[in-house]
Parts: sequence; C-alpha cells; structure tokens
Amino acid sequence: MRKARLSVYLEPAVMDALTAYADRRDRSLSLVAEAAIASFVTPDASERLEAALSARLDRLNRTQDRLERDQTIALETLALFVRHWLTVIKAHYALGRFSGSRKQLRKMAVVVVLLTTGYLSIGAFSGFSALLGVTVLLSIYGLFNPAFSMRQTREIEDRRNVS
Repeated sequence: MRKARLSVYLEPAVMDALTAYADRRDRSLSLVAEAAIASFVTPDASERLEAALSARLDRLNRTQDRLERDQTIALETLALFVRHWLTVIKAHYALGRFSGSRKQLRKMAVVVVLLTTGYLSIGAFSGFSALLGVTVLLSIYGLFNPAFSMRQTREIEDRRNVS
C-alpha cells in the first residue's frame, strides 16, 4: 500500500522539537510525525474505558427495564386474579350457592401464594420470565377451567378411598 503525501506548516518551536526528537531516536521526521498523528487520532485508554463503561451501563439499563416489565406483569396478574375471585365469591353468595367450603378458600390462597412468590422472586435467577409466563398461564387456566384443579383433587380422594 502506497502512503499518501501531506504538506504541513508547523510553528518554528514545534519544528525544532520534532527535529530534536527525531535526532534523539535516530528516526526520520516523517516517521516521527506519522507516529504522532496516529497517536493523536487513535482512541486512548480513557476513551476505550468510557466506551466499555457505556456498554455495561446500557446492558444494566436493559436488564432493569426487563425486571420492571416482569414486575408489572406479576402485579397486574395478582390484582386481576384477586378481583376475579372476589367477584366470583360475591356472585355465589348472592345466588346462595356458596357453601363456604374451605377447599375453595385454600385454592385461592394457593394461587395467591404462587403469584406472590413469583412476584418476590423477580430477578432472583435467570429464566424468570419463562417461569412467570407459565405461572400466569396456569393461574388463568385454573380460573376459567375449574375442572383443572378438581381433577387433581379427585385423584387424591380416589387414592384415599382405595387405601
């Protein structure tokens, strides 16, 4: 590769310093000037450190945004579940179909504990978003399909009757 030619006008003091440095190092003036210009235009350690720090801060910011999103999802899910459950209980009381069984209250308590545990463990380990998604889907499915939890209850009762 052929080098490009450059004409530079220097102050006499700068030219004297350049000449003295080239003589001390036993190098040509153009080689010393080329090295000085290359040193001037390449990023120094502080600029590289600033770029690395900026990249780390950006990564931390994205992680924080993801945690805030997960927290919002968990809180909204818990609030919707409690609101739905209270609406269902109120409707059952109004229709006189609510027997006041502790099994239904235990079911609600288990789901609330599951959602609360999910909320408290946000960011505790990697892959939390997947766990949160599965928890939310199971909770919603259990709300709209009561047979989902009743099937497990029946299996336990059948085991008790057989034994």
